[in-house]
Amino acid sequence: MKIKIDQERCVGCGRCTEMCPSVFKLSEEGKAIVINERIDECEDEPRGEECAVVSDVVKKAADECIVEAIDIDMEIE
Repeated sequence: MKIKIDQERCVGCGRCTEMCPSVFKLSEEGKAIVINERIDECEDEPRGEECAVVSDVVKKAADECIVEAIDIDMEIE
């Protein structure tokens, strides 16, 4: 999973940072940025469960983004 935020669309509401602070944070400019842009599928336990949970939360944050600024690429290179 690769995550990007469209900085032109982002209004800096902070919802994504509240939902998933291990992936998103607000920049000095007040816009959301990705601090962990790759969430790859994990094979080992318990990290595999952790990655699955983070992936679900990132997807939910993207779905709930009021300006649809979060883009998720599900393909793993």
